[in-house]
Amino acid sequence: MNKINVSLDMDQVSELVRQSLIEDYELNKDPDFVDCSDWEIDPDFQLLKALELVIDYYSTPEQFAEWKNTLTK
Repeated sequence: MNKINVSLDMDQVSELVRQSLIEDYELNKDPDFVDCSDWEIDPDFQLLKALELVIDYYSTPEQFAEWKNTLTK
């Protein structure tokens, strides 16, 4: 197995973290269904609020506003 070294600066690491958090938010924002039934499980709103807080931390004000606008569409 070959090893590959990758060098990232802190801005690149922050962007990777931000994108990962946004993906987590997207995966958890919609209701889920129980075993192919009509029973819905509501999203975990506390988790979504926590993810939003951390996404805000890793975003510039412009990035955060742009992301919030995509949620309302």
